Amino acid sequence: MTAVNKLNSDVYGPVNNVIAQLEQIIYSGCLRVLLEAGVFDELPLDRRGMSSSDLAAKTNMEEALLVDIGGGQGHAIATIKKLTQDTRGRMILQEREEAIREIVDIEFVGIEKMTYDFFTPQPIQGALIYHIRRCLHDWPDAYYITILSNIANAMTPTSRLLIAEIGLPEEGGDTEASWLDITMLLFGGKERSENEWIKLLDVAGMRLERVYGAEGTKYSVLEAWLK
Repeated sequence: MTAVNKLNSDVYGPVNNVIAQLEQIIYSGCLRVLLEAGVFDELPLDRRGMSSSDLAAKTNMEEALLVDIGGGQGHAIATIKKLTQDTRGRMILQEREEAIREIVDIEFVGIEKMTYDFFTPQPIQGALIYHIRRCLHDWPDAYYITILSNIANAMTPTSRLLIAEIGLPEEGGDTEASWLDITMLLFGGKERSENEWIKLLDVAGMRLERVYGAEGTKYSVLEAWLK
């Protein structure tokens, strides 16, 4: 659910166009981090003490492997599916009803499409991976915690949450980071630093395990587990 979706297109059409282009750049940066860090190549597809090859042998087609929350047009989950073809399990794209209706691309064969509002309880319990990309920055802290809490309540000790967002430095920051943060403030959201993420995850019942990044980009992927 991006800032673009919250605007009235008749009034804010030109602004929407600019933000849509920005979102595409941000999407590319977050996906780059996922790919370069090998996020879906090794670590997040293991369980505690289980290798990726063991997981591929022990998962089944009924188990929820990945839930992409607020996944937009599904480009990220489609890419992830291609990277994990040897691992069995359900892959589920969750979005608003109007967004789900627009997805007809052939590359989504084998990906379940589910209408879902992330301010309501998460219906998929115990997935191995919950993934949310460039959604949380749209919302102030109270809403952020609600979204995280709904995910945490669906997680089990073997579940993990991957959050793809821009990471702000604790102090200072260059022009790009400052501009992105100010842009989000205009629409009621905000970019956050690692310390802010840690505090909000803690309130929602999770802890930050690791932050992935790639050289030359401010886009990060946070890995969180239940406390």
